[in-house]
Amino acid sequence: MTDAKRRAGKAFRYAQALRSCFLSNERKKEPVGADKDRIRAVEKLIDQARLTDIAKSDSDWEMRHAAVERLTDQALLAHIAKRDVTPGVRRAAVENPNLTDQSVLAEIAKTDSSDGVRREAVWKLTDDAVLADITKTDGHWQVRNAAASYAELHRNRRVRLAAGVFIREQPGKWDHEEWLGFLGQVRSFGYSRDSLPDDEIRSLLEEERARLRPFPFF
Repeated sequence: MTDAKRRAGKAFRYAQALRSCFLSNERKKEPVGADKDRIRAVEKLIDQARLTDIAKSDSDWEMRHAAVERLTDQALLAHIAKRDVTPGVRRAAVENPNLTDQSVLAEIAKTDSSDGVRREAVWKLTDDAVLADITKTDGHWQVRNAAASYAELHRNRRVRLAAGVFIREQPGKWDHEEWLGFLGQVRSFGYSRDSLPDDEIRSLLEEERARLRPFPFF
């Protein structure tokens, strides 16, 4: 296993461990209020109008949380993710798979008052520039670390996708000039030699070639 693969695996495991630990700790801090039977009833609801009413207006955060988990309207989820007074409810809106708008997630990741909500938004970001900015500027070290880990994962994924195309076009073999062309393509993504050394790009390229070797274009 190469250094690049070990680092990527370590970054992924670290990010996932952080997420599990952070969410578990924050949920322990939340108050307990709503009757469990009411919550179970909400968890079975499919009527979006009823769920919307509960998510927007119920006085108990646990009821709102349960309703938000079942919402499908992205605009409503974005509104709740930005406006609900309880961090746990805002986090549930961010966690909902129907909230995918990157501009909304970026705003939440940068501005929410709860580091737990910001971290949850970070898990769903795909913009390397936004992740890099959060890595440098967030006031909470755990959010910065989460952003740095996911930025590395996204970066390696992007390089591997480009490497796969490059390998197929050659196919599987290249000279020095072709290697320099690929290197230039990766640099055009905005990765400096400080953030992504040439040797690491070469390692990612070789790993992808090894992975693709069984395929017929070799």
